[in-house]
Amino acid sequence: MSNPKEDNHLTTKEFWAKQHKNISLPQTIRPEERYVFFLLDELFKKHLPKNDKFTFLEIGCSPGAWMIYFHKTFGYNVTGIEYTTQGYELTKQNLKCTNTPGNVIHEDVFSTTLQPESFDVVVSFGFIEHFEDQQEIIDVHYRLLKKGGILIIGVPNIFEDAVYGVVQRCISPREYKELRAAHAHIDVETLNVQIEKHPIKRLMCDYAGVVNFSVVNTAARGRWVQLAYSIFASTIARWAKRLSIRRETKQFSPYVFYIGKKE
Repeated sequence: MSNPKEDNHLTTKEFWAKQHKNISLPQTIRPEERYVFFLLDELFKKHLPKNDKFTFLEIGCSPGAWMIYFHKTFGYNVTGIEYTTQGYELTKQNLKCTNTPGNVIHEDVFSTTLQPESFDVVVSFGFIEHFEDQQEIIDVHYRLLKKGGILIIGVPNIFEDAVYGVVQRCISPREYKELRAAHAHIDVETLNVQIEKHPIKRLMCDYAGVVNFSVVNTAARGRWVQLAYSIFASTIARWAKRLSIRRETKQFSPYVFYIGKKE
């Protein structure tokens, strides 16, 4: 009999091995270099305190870039949990080559040895949409969070009404089909309803970031197409920063974020 938790996955370990294959280290979050990270950095600093006593958990942590960011920016004692072997090893190497102290656990979060209510901050980025039943995985986030702790869940806004899905489909229809099968569509309203089935005080739930065409995957295309698209994406990002574009919308924001405090 198959594990019902595994039946909930929209992805396989083979899917993640393919995603991890071309990642080079170090991988870090650089708000000064990428405008979308500049805006997310502002968002997090608005809602999170600096505290070197805080314990922090990222679920689905590979390659560890956000763990590094939250340790260096807020001083948190960081832990990541990752169920794929490649992602686990990649995260450990990334922490090591950036001299970031942290703990990486190689486990499935549904059967984790982590104790309930043991973290001040619990986050995941681009994780819950890979499950058919997002409520089940949101419950896990909530269970691991201390009372009064802060929950952050971010999901990509790359399909349905967003421009990024249209671009992805034009560049690589096959890749679009594969990615679409691996992602459940989650909008602001859906995310808000799912999380607030638990006692939690919402701090924000909205579209986040502005034009960021680098979320489109061009790996299936040739080298010159990838290079041309990279130049296009970086040019758009530079102009967005230069013009200080901040209007976050369903069509052009690459992410949906929820931030809340557990009651």
